[in-house]
Amino acid sequence: MIELNNLAKVELDEKKLLALSQKVLADEGGDKKDLSIVFVGSQRIQQLNKKYRQKDQPTDVLSFAEKDLPLGLNQIGFSSGLGELVICPVVVRKNAREAKIAFETELVHVLVHGILHLLGYDHEKSESKARKMRAREKTILERLR
Repeated sequence: MIELNNLAKVELDEKKLLALSQKVLADEGGDKKDLSIVFVGSQRIQQLNKKYRQKDQPTDVLSFAEKDLPLGLNQIGFSSGLGELVICPVVVRKNAREAKIAFETELVHVLVHGILHLLGYDHEKSESKARKMRAREKTILERLR
């Protein structure tokens, strides 16, 4: 099950995001796991980024394994979960403008990036792991087009 909560109240194609998430999970062998995707404002994601990563600034996406869910889903029966993605559309839109790409393109990239983190990929541990994650992202994003 994939649960999507738009706490940021921004216009999103939720059906498309759910379908893309399901496809990525199925392709990566995680389709039997529950996933929560929460869209929040820049203030909330900054609070979470500061608390969990000691970075006092907003970010585009945070990934939390099931045991570390910050928004309480582990307390309401979210038991076979992969985890939770917290995405800030304001930051995604800003990053898209800077990169001169469409908001939707950047949002899909952020979604894939976050899911890969939950599946065990980590670009911050070493350059070889970063290359592996970037290559996987590229493959997935090309397949989703």
